Amino acid sequence: MKILKLNKTINFKIKRNIIMKNLTMLITAIFLLTSLATAQDYSLSFDGDDDYVDIPNVNSLTDFSYLGWFKTVGINQDNASQIIINTQNGMIRSLTTNMESIWAFKFGQRDGTCPGYGLDGESVVNQDQWHHFAYTATETGSKLYIDGVLVDETEESVSCQSNYSSSFIGWHGANQS
Repeated sequence: MKILKLNKTINFKIKRNIIMKNLTMLITAIFLLTSLATAQDYSLSFDGDDDYVDIPNVNSLTDFSYLGWFKTVGINQDNASQIIINTQNGMIRSLTTNMESIWAFKFGQRDGTCPGYGLDGESVVNQDQWHHFAYTATETGSKLYIDGVLVDETEESVSCQSNYSSSFIGWHGANQS
């Protein structure tokens, strides 16, 4: 009799654990589905076709900085210049077919009224790794950092405008729909 009672107790505990696990899995699934359904449009997801993020212009902006990450990848013959951030006043892009260096440009000269200033990043040796860049632009100069190291800087005394246009992450002008 004692063995039978023990078996019923163990059987009950096992069933209760299975029910609790199933209930926990169901609650987790509901939470994940709710999170996915309500968290739309809160992340960046680029499919390489027509996706970009528009950062509106800021009035009276004379200094600005762009910080971000880029990953060095294998050779990409389709697009030798990968634009990371694009504005009407400048851009940050990688120059080579395998994303091994980064380049920043201030006052893009698109209307011919401003001189342009370019900063050349050093070649990034470690392929297939993420690297951090920081680009700062002021009225008196620009600096480009890669992985926390200053790689190039300029001094300029020309300020073409104090109102910078919208910035676009992932947009190069051809993929706007």
